[in-house]
Amino acid sequence: MGGAAAAGRVDARLAAARSGASVGETSISAGRTKTREGARYRKLARRIGKDKAQVAVSNTQLKVYYTLLSSPGMRYQDLGADYYDKRAQANRKARYHLAELDALGYDVVLTPRASANSEGTGQSPAA
Repeated sequence: MGGAAAAGRVDARLAAARSGASVGETSISAGRTKTREGARYRKLARRIGKDKAQVAVSNTQLKVYYTLLSSPGMRYQDLGADYYDKRAQANRKARYHLAELDALGYDVVLTPRASANSEGTGQSPAA
């Protein structure tokens, strides 16, 4: 009656299944919250179904856990439930206005703004 279990060791497959199940449960619970992960779950569940959304959000959570555990001083700050909506609205507005200017005969090139450090100083980023 030897084996890994008798020696006090944990079967890696069982451990992986249990941890995967617990992360899956937390991803479903996150879908009911007003957080970025909740918004991601609801957005994906509409598009690809609940099961695949659960796996996707679980993967996102694992990436967050890994980042937090590998960087001891790092603190988690949620981006908010409206993170994806804000990002989509900004892209949609930019595309709309570019199309409008193109229809008027203008060629427009968009460049991202300089970092927040140079915006308040009144200096150009190259200075």
